[in-house]
Amino acid sequence: MIEKCFKDTGDDVTLLYVAVGQRDFWKKQDNPFRTHEKLRLKGVPTLMKWGGPQKLVEEELFNEDLVQMLFEDE
Repeated sequence: MIEKCFKDTGDDVTLLYVAVGQRDFWKKQDNPFRTHEKLRLKGVPTLMKWGGPQKLVEEELFNEDLVQMLFEDE
């Protein structure tokens, strides 16, 4: 769904994939992806718009309308 929606975005949009590590690393509550003030991830996968509060987590990523809204300009 992400790739489908991303292909229709402009050239000024960059999709960045970041791996959060193996399951045991991700599950630790002090994992930097969970605790970093700009990230604070609650689940994986997560799609977020950098610099803003917009995030889609896990099953929300199957909703094409939600993913499209995240890629839209404000």
